[in-house]
Amino acid sequence: MNIGKLNRRLTIVSPGALTDDNIGGFTAAASTSVETWTKKRQLSMKEQLLYGLESGTISFEFTIRYQNGKDLAQHNSLVFEGQALRIISIIHENKTSTKIIADGRTD
Repeated sequence: MNIGKLNRRLTIVSPGALTDDNIGGFTAAASTSVETWTKKRQLSMKEQLLYGLESGTISFEFTIRYQNGKDLAQHNSLVFEGQALRIISIIHENKTSTKIIADGRTD
């Protein structure tokens, strides 16, 4: 991986833990976030279909350095240049890089 291509900032947001509020519901604790350097690439329509993603949405591939010990899963969300993104898939390529497939849907 050419580390010089990781030239943009990406924020990985982890949701807070749910705690019982003693009245039948749950209260979410404050979320935490980590910033990292990334390379962003928009997926073509062909790639979106190959990944099984919905057509009509814009999807991106983010490449980040592999962060050993960091909990990265689909329940996390991403913020890139003020836009909230939903993680679709996480691909650990090797011990140096991780690719994240994400789209603009936040539901």
